[in-house]
Amino acid sequence: MTNKKFYSLLCAITLLSSSVVTSVSSVQAGASAKVTISKQVKSSSKKQTKSISKSAKNSQKSVNNSRSAVNKMVNKEIKSKNFTGSDIVFGAARANLVSKSQAKSLNKELLSQSKKGNIARPVDIARVILNMEALGLNPNKLGNRNLVKELNKSKDITKQGSYTTATALLALGSGQFKVVTSSPSKVQQLINYLLKDAKNYNNEAWGFETNGVATKDIDTTSITVIALKTVLNNKVKYHLNSKTVATMNKVLKNATNFLIRSQLADGGFGYSGSKTSNVNSTAMADVALSTMNKDTKKVKNKKAARSAIDALIKYQQKNGTFKTDYSLELATGQALLGLKANILQANKKGSLYDFVSNPAVKSSTKKTKSSKSRSKSINTAKKTSTVKKQTGKR
Repeated sequence: MTNKKFYSLLCAITLLSSSVVTSVSSVQAGASAKVTISKQVKSSSKKQTKSISKSAKNSQKSVNNSRSAVNKMVNKEIKSKNFTGSDIVFGAARANLVSKSQAKSLNKELLSQSKKGNIARPVDIARVILNMEALGLNPNKLGNRNLVKELNKSKDITKQGSYTTATALLALGSGQFKVVTSSPSKVQQLINYLLKDAKNYNNEAWGFETNGVATKDIDTTSITVIALKTVLNNKVKYHLNSKTVATMNKVLKNATNFLIRSQLADGGFGYSGSKTSNVNSTAMADVALSTMNKDTKKVKNKKAARSAIDALIKYQQKNGTFKTDYSLELATGQALLGLKANILQANKKGSLYDFVSNPAVKSSTKKTKSSKSRSKSINTAKKTSTVKKQTGKR
């Protein structure tokens, strides 16, 4: 609710109450309302923080501190005129930092890019599906295209390796789309590919090969853990047999232990073989651990100086962005995901990538029952105020 709407509602309640409970002067009522509203505005962020679990308070504060910087970054995406999904928009949307007007503008740009043929590859389609879900938009209807149906029929996903395969699996499995659940063979195919690839990494991780040598990678492992666990949580819908489920559980347990063992001295996570952490890998690992129902406020192996979530928060700069050597937008977007995942896990609200249990705030402007009720109350208050003026009553 915006401050303007809240002010109108508060005034309505004040007017109605004055006619029933007591006779208070209009000056006193107005002054009281102003004081109340002033207190409400100042404490809005504090109340949002109080409503969450104690272990995730710092995460919510960090999200709040990023609001101004993130707003500028999202507007920059809109003005770029080449938006085809991005980490900053996805992270901002999942952290509830994207306005309805921004979501509308981003959807318009997606339509434009779709018409230009810039959303064609499986990896692009998967990214756009996830961005649209986060924005409260319907990826089944991007103009005359059904992106979910297109991705579900794609034949080239696994050729791009585990990272892209996991991203596609997330796009198909996070929304429990009817076109996917009614024909889950593609989901099953992607799962089988990822489980087979895990064998190259001792059934505990995923990564990349260089000159025939398999190297475990934090980022690839993290996104794959997130994807497999998100789908596993809805195993019935995707018709997963008991053997597949057992294998998934075993590999996911191993991968979770691998991530915790890989935590570095500062509490964060880094690229393969590096002794220095970075914000991107730390954020991805935090999301994966939260998805596996690990409280990242408590994830701290023997060599770590701080918890996994505290290590992520330490990267935040005074302007709200997250320190990185590469891209501020990428780093901040992924960091927001790590923070939001911690908040959801701490409050027992499930996975960040489960858009059914944790749907986005709709970007449509249709009135809900509650908003209609508020409008009715305000209209009643206006009528009551008019009667009072006509009769001379306060």
